Amino acid sequence: MSYLTTRAFAARVGVVPETVRDWITQGRIAPAGRTPGGHYRFGESQVEEVLAGAIERTRPLARAIEAHVLGARAKLRARRAARAHGRVG
Repeated sequence: MSYLTTRAFAARVGVVPETVRDWITQGRIAPAGRTPGGHYRFGESQVEEVLAGAIERTRPLARAIEAHVLGARAKLRARRAARAHGRVG
């Protein structure tokens, strides 16, 4: 059985290697093994699990930015509605 490096695994699942290392640190994924030098290795079944949705691939920063943008849009709509009804805010 051949194993994938962190970089190869990341490329297969559509994220950067730093994200894979974050997943390991957070306990969201466990590598299939490690080399004598301490490098992580991953199996094909793990690629399939991630692609099937077993691990959310969206980075927390992206979710935070999206939430900020949605909040800003809501505030803007509220201000526009207040102005339209004669309430200056």
